[in-house]
Amino acid sequence: MRVQYNTDAVRWPDRYEYYRHAAASEVAPVAIQARAPGRLRAVLSSVQAGDFLVEAARYAADFETEFLRDDRMIRAGDPDCYRMLLNITGGEVTEQAGNQACFGPRDIGLFTLSSRYRNVKPARRQPMRVVMVTFPRLLLPLGEAAVTPLLGTLLPRGLAGHSLFAQFLT
Repeated sequence: MRVQYNTDAVRWPDRYEYYRHAAASEVAPVAIQARAPGRLRAVLSSVQAGDFLVEAARYAADFETEFLRDDRMIRAGDPDCYRMLLNITGGEVTEQAGNQACFGPRDIGLFTLSSRYRNVKPARRQPMRVVMVTFPRLLLPLGEAAVTPLLGTLLPRGLAGHSLFAQFLT
């Protein structure tokens, strides 16, 4: 995996701005809103496997952080992709398409990078661990009408393949 960014590589006072800039240059840029910076550790590593981008993130901060992807960001660069997100440790909330997903450990959510979303990570000392798989929408053999109600939701734990997918990504 290739390290996209690592806040440990910069001085404490510069970490928040470094992280905001790095998040704004991801495959689906987001704006970060938080109170004055304090303790922050964020690492994002990635690997491209054919049409799939697999990203592993670790995040810990002493302040709640809100991540927003708005219409302006989508117009500036829409990768036309879905993202499956496995939250290994739990503890974040994501909203999309009128749905809200409150992640517990090993929960998996489905999102589109072509629509607005909001994500809130709570203040926490222990790093939150997340693995994201981003892939072109065309690769999901379901029509938009079937997928839209699932956006911004947690996939049922009893869904065939849920446990296998979580183990594979972990």
